[in-house]
Amino acid sequence: MNYTLELQKVMSDGNYLIALRDNFEDLLSKSVLTIVERKIEGEEIDVTIKNKIFGVVVECVQNICSSEQSNASRKDSVLLIRRIENGYLIEVGTLLQGERKDRLDSLFSNFLLMDEDTIRSRKNEILSSRQELTLEQRDFLALTDIRLRSEGNMKYRIEDHGPNHFLVLEITIINN
Repeated sequence: MNYTLELQKVMSDGNYLIALRDNFEDLLSKSVLTIVERKIEGEEIDVTIKNKIFGVVVECVQNICSSEQSNASRKDSVLLIRRIENGYLIEVGTLLQGERKDRLDSLFSNFLLMDEDTIRSRKNEILSSRQELTLEQRDFLALTDIRLRSEGNMKYRIEDHGPNHFLVLEITIINN
């Protein structure tokens, strides 16, 4: 129980509003979104910033942290939201399997090189196809929404831990 005080101190000193670790699937994701919505409602910030934060969290919880292989007993994702000097930092982490790791790594590499016009054009192309979305297209649309809401303030890294990989996504929402 000694860690409880230490965790409280880290969260307090770091201005964390939320720190969750779980499996953000189906019903649980709705609970997470409710918690986030209530927490940011209490923040004295412009409604557009609140909407950006909530929109980013929705994409992260429902799409980025989606395991593609439902295993409700694994708590393989984390969500952290904290106040920073000029806004808010949303940090998301999730365990990845090999195929998804390769797909996301490639998608991030290509995605970060695209300008906004190219991204919007690709988004419109995907949405107008009227076919069932591929996993890559779903990930692309989620990352597009995150990038547009954060005005491009998005970083990622994938950490390798033997056969497992852990995606860390940092999104900054700046107060205007």
